[in-house]
Amino acid sequence: MNRLIASITFVLMLCIRTYAQTGLNIDPYFSENNSGREGVSLIILDGKLLGVSNLSVFKSVTANSNNAWADKLKNAVLADGRKAASRQVKLKNGKTYYAFYSLDPPGNGQKKRRYIMMVDKRLTGGTDVLAIYLEGKISEKDIQQLININK
Repeated sequence: MNRLIASITFVLMLCIRTYAQTGLNIDPYFSENNSGREGVSLIILDGKLLGVSNLSVFKSVTANSNNAWADKLKNAVLADGRKAASRQVKLKNGKTYYAFYSLDPPGNGQKKRRYIMMVDKRLTGGTDVLAIYLEGKISEKDIQQLININK
């Protein structure tokens, strides 16, 4: 019986990891298929690995030295940002340097909020674009404190 429960839990966690950002333009960029792409780093944490009780999914993708892919990632984040319930955007020389978006929960009756953060370090002399996707029953204020926004 314990084995059955463990198996069901494992399958559910895989579903959460795979489908968390489904319906968003950023979805293909957080695919584990990109982990082998040159200049791309991918981190996926969910469940108890997060250590934050109200956060259920954390995904991070960094694109460095792969400017075409980084531009596509950034454009996908900005497209999703147009649908955001709230947003915080910072520009550098007329281009988006930083964006934080709070999205409404997906339409499947879940109460979980979704958040996307993006930093284009290329606009300040760096070489990479970082995008983070977060999901959980956690407030926008708590997310901002968690990732040190405005500090």
